[in-house]
Amino acid sequence: MRSLPGLPIVLVLAVLAVILTGCVSTNGLESEQPRSAAPTPTIAQPAEQASCTREIPFDAPFANALDGTPVGEDMIQMTSTSHGYTRGKGACTPAGTLPGPSTEVCTVAIGDNPANSEPVDYMFAAGATEQLSARVTGKTERGSMAAYVLSSWSFASAADAAAAPLVDLVESCDGVIESTEGDRRSEDLFEGDEPHLRLVVANTDVLLYRAVRLADGSEGLSSTASGLLPAAVVDHLETWWLSNAAGATVTEP
Repeated sequence: MRSLPGLPIVLVLAVLAVILTGCVSTNGLESEQPRSAAPTPTIAQPAEQASCTREIPFDAPFANALDGTPVGEDMIQMTSTSHGYTRGKGACTPAGTLPGPSTEVCTVAIGDNPANSEPVDYMFAAGATEQLSARVTGKTERGSMAAYVLSSWSFASAADAAAAPLVDLVESCDGVIESTEGDRRSEDLFEGDEPHLRLVVANTDVLLYRAVRLADGSEGLSSTASGLLPAAVVDHLETWWLSNAAGATVTEP
């Protein structure tokens, strides 16, 4: 190597060393950046399924329902459970697509079953806008018991009410007796002289009365051979319900 004019060789070598040192890669000196955590996947929650019906407040003076009848005068205790339902936003199961409705409606109901006052989807599928139901039990001074279930469904038109699937079901029962009075049509099933079921189509309403035998073996009414409410009292309940139940619902905002 030829030295630069006027510069000693030692100085030239020192300058070259500094230049070479400055060319060393700084890649290894860069600080390592922390890796960002992978985002946690979001699990979509299934939307709550809309129901065929929704419950609405419903209360009627059932303790007074038998007032003016011999049975009512003999009652010392009355208990009742009532439920009201209106059409919801969900789909309703029509009759015939599931095992129900069952022909067990053709026989006397046994036991105070809560299912007797639950909403009947196939009636709403057929156009019902409202269902009102009550289970009632009474005890007489003699200790005998009387129990029944009353339900009614309201439709937009009399034609829809007359075509309700429950009407066809009751008409298919053996021994049903049909009667007509004005614009009111009735279907009765009897045990002895007492109706254990009555279905009434009155204008835009369908009413169902069912007598109930209590499952605990309680004695029925001693005034009738079957232990069930007499036909005259069922007539009274029919009139009372159609006159009082419709105004007993509370409209929600």
